[in-house]
Amino acid sequence: MSPEGPGTPQNSYKIKIRDLPQEQKPGEKMNKYSPGALKNYELLSMVLGKGTRKEGLFGIARRAVDELKNEFQRCHDAIWQGGKLDSAQAFDEMSKLLFTKYFDEL
Repeated sequence: MSPEGPGTPQNSYKIKIRDLPQEQKPGEKMNKYSPGALKNYELLSMVLGKGTRKEGLFGIARRAVDELKNEFQRCHDAIWQGGKLDSAQAFDEMSKLLFTKYFDEL
């Protein structure tokens, strides 16, 4: 079963972590297996802690992960320039941007 409910749009049904069976709760899965056993949205849901009245926790986490992936893809596409840079150079430029942004916000 999907945490948002089988066959339902993400926001139409909100399940709470406390309502999940014990073995499906992100914290329990992480303790039993490892953080690598969790999906990105499950890890993020542990950081966020709770949803809103309009959107469930897993919905918020999924949306945030999707938005982040889209932003990374846009950055990659701009840096890669349609193949003008090879993969290693594009990765190097992307890494520089990430580290610069990180240190700028410290």
